[in-house]
Amino acid sequence: MNCKYAIKSGITCVVIFAFTSEAFADDSKHTLHITSQNAVAALTSLAKQTKYPLIFDYNQVRSLRVNTLNGNYTLQEALDLILKDSGFSGRLLNREVITISPRSYLGTQSKENKMIIKGNKRALASGASIAILSAMTAVPANAQTSSQPIQKDEIIVTATIGSRGKPRSALDSPVAIDSINADELIGTGATETGRILQELVPSFNFSSSSISDGTDSLRPATLRGLGPDQTLVLVNGKRRHKSALIHVNTSVGRGTAGTDINAIPSSALKNVEVLRDGAAALYGSDAIAGVINFVLKDSAEGGNISASVGQYYEGDGRSVNLNVNKGFALGEDGFVNITYEYNNRESTNRAGLSAQCQYLCTTNAAGDQVADPSTADLERAFERQNFRIGDSDSEAHTVFANLGYDLNDTSSLYAFGSWGSRQNESGGFYRRANQGSRTLLDLYPNGFLPLIRPEISDVSLNTGIDWEIGDKLTVDTSVGYGSNSYNFEIANSANVSLGLATPTVFDAGTLKLSELSANIDAVYDFDKYVLAFGGGYREETYELEAGEPASYANGGFINTDTIYVPTLFGPTSGSAGAQVFRGFSPSNQVDETRTSYAAYAEVSADLTDRINAQAAARYENYDGFGGTLTWKVAGLARVTDYLNVRGSIASGFRAPSMQQLYFNSTSTQFVQNGAGVTVAEERGTFRNDSSLAKALGIPDLQEETSLSWGLGAVLTPFDGFTLTVDYYKIDIDDRIMISGSVNPTPATAAAFAANAATSGQFFINGVDTKTSGVDIITAYKLPNQVMGGDVKLTASANFTSTSVKREIPAPGLLAGLDLVTDQDISILEEWQPKSRINLGANWSNDHWSFSLQGSQYGKYTICEGSSCSSRQTFGAKWLADVSADYRFENGVKLTVGANNLFDQTPDANLIGQSRGGRIVDTAGNLIVESDGVFQFSRRSAPFGFNGGYVYSRVSINF
Repeated sequence: MNCKYAIKSGITCVVIFAFTSEAFADDSKHTLHITSQNAVAALTSLAKQTKYPLIFDYNQVRSLRVNTLNGNYTLQEALDLILKDSGFSGRLLNREVITISPRSYLGTQSKENKMIIKGNKRALASGASIAILSAMTAVPANAQTSSQPIQKDEIIVTATIGSRGKPRSALDSPVAIDSINADELIGTGATETGRILQELVPSFNFSSSSISDGTDSLRPATLRGLGPDQTLVLVNGKRRHKSALIHVNTSVGRGTAGTDINAIPSSALKNVEVLRDGAAALYGSDAIAGVINFVLKDSAEGGNISASVGQYYEGDGRSVNLNVNKGFALGEDGFVNITYEYNNRESTNRAGLSAQCQYLCTTNAAGDQVADPSTADLERAFERQNFRIGDSDSEAHTVFANLGYDLNDTSSLYAFGSWGSRQNESGGFYRRANQGSRTLLDLYPNGFLPLIRPEISDVSLNTGIDWEIGDKLTVDTSVGYGSNSYNFEIANSANVSLGLATPTVFDAGTLKLSELSANIDAVYDFDKYVLAFGGGYREETYELEAGEPASYANGGFINTDTIYVPTLFGPTSGSAGAQVFRGFSPSNQVDETRTSYAAYAEVSADLTDRINAQAAARYENYDGFGGTLTWKVAGLARVTDYLNVRGSIASGFRAPSMQQLYFNSTSTQFVQNGAGVTVAEERGTFRNDSSLAKALGIPDLQEETSLSWGLGAVLTPFDGFTLTVDYYKIDIDDRIMISGSVNPTPATAAAFAANAATSGQFFINGVDTKTSGVDIITAYKLPNQVMGGDVKLTASANFTSTSVKREIPAPGLLAGLDLVTDQDISILEEWQPKSRINLGANWSNDHWSFSLQGSQYGKYTICEGSSCSSRQTFGAKWLADVSADYRFENGVKLTVGANNLFDQTPDANLIGQSRGGRIVDTAGNLIVESDGVFQFSRRSAPFGFNGGYVYSRVSINF
């Protein structure tokens, strides 16, 4: 097939060709202007000016300088002159492709060889990637197209992020970049995109938590131990919208809103690029920890069907994944590539036994709960594993489409979009029969487990046109739209304040976030340097819709059906709102819009054949806090042919998210006052522009700002081996977080009373932090086969540490109070692993492939209570994953594997327990004894706590 079409700005066209050794002449004259410069830049310029793709051995030519060329020449004349005395020659093969080889290679006959061309005639001119063979052999005679897959180590991986100008080899980039291909994504055996990245990228964390409301269904994804909102996510080089959900419970990412990584299915991806460097000057707000770019498949033919099934050793968590990908040609000048993926995952449960009295009990001198004789049989018969602690139920449908079409010789249309729907179900705290304010015995005689059933909807569409203007300038204009909604359905619940009129299923309200953007990006090639510049406009809309009245109303019902409640308390006021999640009320409703605009410029240049430099600056202006200027400087020096040294320094910023600006909720809790009387206490999360916040002196949120720098080295001492080491340091000022609960004091009592509130919490610029660490990535492909197969070894690691440098003093009437709790600081500093290490080995031949990976998750610490009254450090754990593939000649591949082969779990939980103790009857006979329901910490579990997982998969390429 012809590679005539590609989407630019993050998409490249990859095509497998079979060539013969026959060379063809292009007798037409080309007007060429090429200065004496680095061979890579010169050859790229030649390809742009002649409109021919090319392939060459990057390692062989990168240190060469070539001759100046000005005038009218045939292609062969140009190749002969530019490469004179270089030891290399060029040919035009199949009237399609320029190849550059050492002179001794040309004309040689050899066995069948696979070659990749990345880019097309206009892609080269627009700065899209060129694939470069890492070990070019002689061009073969009488070759036939091969159906074997191209492995990642056969090419020098080029990156489309890290620079707005020309893409560069990942090893030749002045910043640290990981590139992960489709085979690696599939090979993990995981079905969640977030979990896949965690297994492949040590600096990426995808923490699990349980009984954390919406966070159970949308896990926080982080880079380098920072927050979910400090990593920018792109799709095909364009900004991806964020999730509407903000994490307000006590988990990693508390107070932040990130991107729903799992809404991007791995089956739709050609590769993933992870930029481990600050890049706000290039891409704008949020790119403090780094950037993740998901590159969609863009084939115009063929496809894949895959089905997998797996479950945990415990027999639960059964997972089914089905996906279909197909490429279609749009005439001779375009393509559309479509992916559908279905995921169904059943819940897991690692809850311990509940040993808290469910009915009527007293307490003896030993502290045991003694079941009343009238309810002892009920206590014995009660199902004690009554919590759900583990992965939620999940069912998801997702569609991604990617399109490109050449309008004419100088312009191309592209578009890509997605639709997704996901339903989850997770549990809250079990409501006991003896909790008169929280249950109705006529509905739930033995209590009940309320369920949260969110429905997450996701839609996106981006489209644009690329133009070539002359030989030097390329322009990309685009518009994009993305939205995410998160609807809270509450089931198996009750609004006790409504009495028996309560529903048991509630619509508790919906969060919505949408983003609309328009961008223009341009690249001008001055030969010696490249200027990239552009600007953009973005509009963000955040909505909070109220739930149905029954989900939040206070009906005033007094529960007299309290046969299991000690007489001391008697009739009890029913708690208002749906149990487990009180619905959003009309007073919480939000419909707010914010606009911003930006302009940027970047200059990159090969100052010599061994030194590359890059400088960028960006100005952004947001509604609410005005403008900010960020900058970045980076460079790479080729110290020897085997050693590159690179470094960068950059400022960055992150604008307050719409969720942090406008999310608010109120809940009613019933507590005893000093006189032993049950009273209602209103606790809420208040907007910073609320009258209470203003009365207390809470200031408007300001942007977070950062200063980061990195220093690294790339070592390629011999064929097949690479080693990169990168040190980084990131200082962030004015990090945004949720304050601790603020209660009235003599100084603030009037403000609380005037706003009919008894306590509250607020989003604040709370602390300044420092993060530092090291990333180490190495890979080695053995030069000789072992037992008839190729062997590749990999090792990667991340070591990181975050500390709070300063707590920002409480403002206004709150002066002197600690708005930032010890637990909030602990979440930032300790709740993610201090280290990650991945070790891998792969053996493969034409049919078989065997993989073994060892993953270490370093120690982390959790504390309970706002003052961290209890603390536990969880030790490092090693996990082993194994898989085996068999590929048939007809394109069918069978895979079996096991993740966490040796069934590792985190250390047993010793803090923050609930429902622990002993229950005995009046004769002293034991009914139940338990340490509590939380066998593992529900706050943070870097690799979860489900244990070992086995799976099988069948896939068909066509």
